[in-house]
Amino acid sequence: ASYSTSFSDEIDNMDALKADNVMENLAIIRKGQALMVDRRNWIQSADTLRLNLTNTSVSTYMFEFSPIELAGAESVTLVDNYLKTNTHISVTETSQVFFQVGSDSRSAAADRFSVIILNKKGLPGLNRALEAVVSAYPNPVTTGNINLTFDNIKGGAYTVELVNNAGQVVFRKLIHLAEGSRTRNVDINNNITSGIYQVRITGRDMRKVIKIFKK
Repeated sequence: ASYSTSFSDEIDNMDALKADNVMENLAIIRKGQALMVDRRNWIQSADTLRLNLTNTSVSTYMFEFSPIELAGAESVTLVDNYLKTNTHISVTETSQVFFQVGSDSRSAAADRFSVIILNKKGLPGLNRALEAVVSAYPNPVTTGNINLTFDNIKGGAYTVELVNNAGQVVFRKLIHLAEGSRTRNVDINNNITSGIYQVRITGRDMRKVIKIFKK
């Protein structure tokens, strides 16, 4: 998707329809049309990109987001309607998000994902400037260590948990953070098997969930 004041929110010759093929298909749905090129007017307050992912199989997939000239946006969030999770996407750097399609047909729903973009004006009555933001790197994780970066965090004790696809907590650690922004290295055990995990951080009226892939 591209944004500019010279683009229209109507579907016109600046957009391109998505043609189906026998492999996986990813498109953006706007006004009932599946688009492979979606050019829109600049965001006034917020915008939602409704993704349409079809022809998937039981497998592990990866979204890669490469923002260009999105530094004016306040936040970008990938919404997973199947897992009921929100994943923060950087507005300045390339982000990779891994996910799985399994035997549950709901995990292969075409409308499973959407992307919400907020500009820096924010929404009326909504103050997101002081919201805590947590990110994890490297992702994929290749060793037993992961770095957690905390921005706008309140000082206090936080619980870090690693949860596998079966919902089992395979790692738990209590950490103490000072107020502000900082990075904490966490040893999550190199013996953890490969796969997709959720990192859950809770404490001080905050709960964040980050998806990571362990190679």
